[in-house]
Amino acid sequence: MSQNNDITYANGSIMATFQISYDAVRARNPMAFKLLTLWGFLDDSDVWWELLNLAWESKAGFAASESDLRSLSSDGQQTVSGQDAQTMHDNWLTELASDELLFDKAIYTLQEFFFIRRNAANTTAWHANLTAAITLLGRAVPFAHFHEPWILQRRLAPQVDFCLELLKKAKSDEIDSPEGFQGLAVLVYDQSDHYRAEGLYRKAGEGWSRRRGPDYWQTRRAYNDLGLAYRAQGKYDDAEAVWKRLLADTIRTEGKILTQTACRLLQDLGSIYTLTKRYEEAEKMFQQALAGREDQLVNGIRTALEEPVIVDMELCVGDTCRQYGTLKQAQGNLDDAQALYLRSLSIFEKQLGPKHTWTLLTYADLGDISTAREHLEAAEELKKRALAGMDHMERKEEALGLLEKVSKGQFTFRKMESKIT
Repeated sequence: MSQNNDITYANGSIMATFQISYDAVRARNPMAFKLLTLWGFLDDSDVWWELLNLAWESKAGFAASESDLRSLSSDGQQTVSGQDAQTMHDNWLTELASDELLFDKAIYTLQEFFFIRRNAANTTAWHANLTAAITLLGRAVPFAHFHEPWILQRRLAPQVDFCLELLKKAKSDEIDSPEGFQGLAVLVYDQSDHYRAEGLYRKAGEGWSRRRGPDYWQTRRAYNDLGLAYRAQGKYDDAEAVWKRLLADTIRTEGKILTQTACRLLQDLGSIYTLTKRYEEAEKMFQQALAGREDQLVNGIRTALEEPVIVDMELCVGDTCRQYGTLKQAQGNLDDAQALYLRSLSIFEKQLGPKHTWTLLTYADLGDISTAREHLEAAEELKKRALAGMDHMERKEEALGLLEKVSKGQFTFRKMESKIT
């Protein structure tokens, strides 16, 4: 902040008063000072303790890395200790995130002085804080299979938008937070911003590859999700190429045993073959994926080295059944499609509840079947069940669109490309 000599009052310059307050915060509560430095890279309208707590407990499934969380020294400079770093408990942000009382004390100190300062003078500290903010937000993003994920997503959205605007001004080689990029990509993808998700997933994949190598499970997962962004934009050739390469790499390192990653890749390739009307190839992919997931449901999930189990395998079976049902429906095999959709629905209702997006989309799939059979009363009933789950403000427009389509006997939520989630 530069001082303007005209900005003064009876007791001196505003800049001098600001510096006195700033130094006082640093002296009184070092954690408050460090939080103040980080806060400049978050949306200042809403920073709450649960945001830190969710992120640092990794409830979103992002495993903590050895050197992700780097402490900031009192003058805003980044201190990196590499492999010799202290444990996570020695990190100031970890301590703040694990103790709400400490957070409240830091907030109280900042409230006493009525300000927040964005330190852009030191570019090292600027990029270090932006990296910390991206990591913090990325870890807090809930996955789609979480209970009512849209509640937290809605609260995170302004924070993420603010961070992404700052990212445009950053030097790309100064920001190293692959798990942060991956979490932000999940959020913007769920907001249907697939172009921006593509860029973030690519950054995540490149970051993990530099840090842990191309065969690390997080590297593969980031590139797998990059394929989803390609598919959502209609870039089917790009998506197929990514997934084929990943499947070949998985078989090379793990053998022909169908791991969690391999099953997902087979399923994703099946979806591409369905969209491009290569039904025989799609059939083979879905059969293998479903057989692998059913086996893991009974005998336990098999993962790649170091890969954590972050999803319920029964949900994976339900997801595979739903996408397999889309293939059967495209082939005109309505009986098989309905049976697969019903199996998915029973799993989603039990595990996720009637208001979850996956459940609502499966109602829509079954409504498509009823409409194809000209069973409009059944379609109307499914419409009511779907609308009952759409009581969130951000989903009212979708609900009204659904109501209009049902009244015309055209029960469908989305185009074919969007039905495969």
